[in-house]
Amino acid sequence: MSTPATFLRPLRYGSVRSALVLQTGPASRVPGIVERVRAIFPGCQVEVVLRERPGRGLVETGADRIRLAPDGWSPALVRSLRRERYDVIALQLGTEAAGGGRVLPLLLRCRSVIVFNSALDYFPLNASRLADLARHLGLPARRSAAGTAWALLRRGVAEALLAPLRTVYLLLDVARLRLRGRLRRLRRG
Repeated sequence: MSTPATFLRPLRYGSVRSALVLQTGPASRVPGIVERVRAIFPGCQVEVVLRERPGRGLVETGADRIRLAPDGWSPALVRSLRRERYDVIALQLGTEAAGGGRVLPLLLRCRSVIVFNSALDYFPLNASRLADLARHLGLPARRSAAGTAWALLRRGVAEALLAPLRTVYLLLDVARLRLRGRLRRLRRG
């Protein structure tokens, strides 16, 4: 799991030896991101995780390793990625970005997280850029750093409290549907 230091310390460009690029947006942008990562961190090993089957252009990006995640960010894939330690994890930013992929860097081991926009500009994601982090998570921009920090804290607490409630609700709903199906079968025969 990422440590708080991941989001507190500055990105040390000269020490980056491995980078993970996660497809959290359109696949057409992945080759450009891989090229930019190679230009920003020369000599680093680049691994890519794709949610879609690679087309001809994606295979020719120059990535050292490509993993496919057609079923999304499965627990098996996350466990596999957690065994590695990456110096940098790169994400795509945008409204079309996949929600689950946005929080994936929090579950993996890395020193820094960088985010690319649609123009392939990037910025390191750390505490000195709370407004960027809030935008990345889809929160409205605040005027002050304290307001942004408060919004992020509320979002984190809300997610921590709501996730178990959602799970219980889904389990109860599945139990209700199974019971209803069983009662229908008993009535029929």
